[in-house]
Amino acid sequence: MLLRRITEHVKAQNWFAVGLDFIIVVVGVFIGIQVSNWNDGLAEQTAFERQLNTVRVEMVENLARFEESRNSLEQQLADIIELRAILSEPEIPDKAERLNDLLFQSILVFGIYPKRHALDRVLASDMFSTIEDNELSDAMEQWDVTLAFLVRQQQDELNYRDGFQLPYFSQHLSTAAIFGAALEDEGMLAPARFGHDFEELAVDPIVENALAVRQLTTNHDLTNTANLITHTEQIISLIEARGNQ
Repeated sequence: MLLRRITEHVKAQNWFAVGLDFIIVVVGVFIGIQVSNWNDGLAEQTAFERQLNTVRVEMVENLARFEESRNSLEQQLADIIELRAILSEPEIPDKAERLNDLLFQSILVFGIYPKRHALDRVLASDMFSTIEDNELSDAMEQWDVTLAFLVRQQQDELNYRDGFQLPYFSQHLSTAAIFGAALEDEGMLAPARFGHDFEELAVDPIVENALAVRQLTTNHDLTNTANLITHTEQIISLIEARGNQ
């Protein structure tokens, strides 16, 4: 229709009408492109918001995992402190009954294994670099950094435990007595053929140093896990606030 009209105007040499028709065509194309771009942007933003909600669901689950890890670390720290007190204060009653169990607790390293597939997708998204909520982007980046630091520290703890603490314990302490104290199934491990000489253990500087290191690292783990919980709660809160806008 419009093309036929333009042809007629050209034949009639009505250049004003030709120009007007041309402007109408250009404006129509421009508006069509703008509407298409707006629709594409809206669809992309909607998809990004859905991704953020998936991150929120993921973080709620991670929060439960982190709180469980914090509880385990708090108990381990209390056990290591109790063990060092038992070894330094011979007058503590019933020390022999707790000794093996506490030695076992000092060996444990609690790993952090969060879900992060949704977060990684958001961090890799082009929309993340344009997000206007700086508080949310900062919280996500801080979460990532804190987790990386915690994982690195726990790897160092594993290296220390497996490279020094366990080999020394295996050579100088009763492995069967230590691990047997933690087993619920009594038939899984035969009773230890020998126990610990408490007096020697109490003055063993290597055992004391190992326990001191584990107390320090467990304290660090608690601090980092608490920071991770704070960042996780912040991410959840900020995403929920976006959904309520």
